[in-house]
Amino acid sequence: MSKDVLQAIQPEWCEKIISGKKTVEVRKNRPNQGTPFKVYIYCTIGKKTLYRSNHDGVIRLYHKAAPEAFSHHQVLNGKVIGEYVCQYLVPLSVSVSGEEALDPPIEIPGLGMTDLELWKYLGNGKEGQGWGISELKIYERPLELKKLGVFTPPQSWRYVEERGDRRGIF
Repeated sequence: MSKDVLQAIQPEWCEKIISGKKTVEVRKNRPNQGTPFKVYIYCTIGKKTLYRSNHDGVIRLYHKAAPEAFSHHQVLNGKVIGEYVCQYLVPLSVSVSGEEALDPPIEIPGLGMTDLELWKYLGNGKEGQGWGISELKIYERPLELKKLGVFTPPQSWRYVEERGDRRGIF
């Protein structure tokens, strides 16, 4: 039986997932279970603000942390903003002799990041995991962590109690 997973994702990567530019989430490790499994997306609090406009409902990324300036919009940072099904896991790595070998950086399709960003995140020659994103659902009303029985956000990801189909609860 698979367990549900809560994944902490920075606002800029959340925006890329929502826009469809990012169809694979990159992690240094993976759950000890087979696929498929449900992943809840926790948008972290950070240097950028992800918000849903009250004017047109569109989700946008603001390049500064300024939640007080968004009192007229729905700020998504610090909330569980949606979920996806991880249909597959794939090993990822970048092996080069140095950072200069990745100049100019090349965008990696599906990852929403460049080879240089991947190299800086994983480290030279180290392997990571690509978590395949499918069946993406972004909630109209984001959830507080406590709705998942969690009181502090994970650094990367953590298991949460399996919730099954949560339609109608939100």
